[in-house]
Amino acid sequence: AGGAPPPYLLAKTKEVRDAYRRFRAKVGEDKFDWRASGVPQALTAELEEQQRLKKKEKEAKRKKERQRRKKEQDEKRRARELEEGERAKAAAAAEPGRGGGQG
Repeated sequence: AGGAPPPYLLAKTKEVRDAYRRFRAKVGEDKFDWRASGVPQALTAELEEQQRLKKKEKEAKRKKERQRRKKEQDEKRRARELEEGERAKAAAAAEPGRGGGQG
């Protein structure tokens, strides 16, 4: 007790940590004391596929939300431009000699 941390916990990248988890899936649960080694749940092909699909789904939701926000911003911008145009027309019409005043 109290020795150096196990290699899995020293791994700096997800790639290396995943290699340990794949190895756990390959050799089986009773080959090593996985709890002591710090290696979490085995990473099987099925689990990786589930993770990939989940990530893809999440990204699709993000993309849809970005598109919704952009559309909303575009609509607000158009409404603002239209409003500014109407104000400019009203101001021009109110000026004498511009066709709208009592000149």
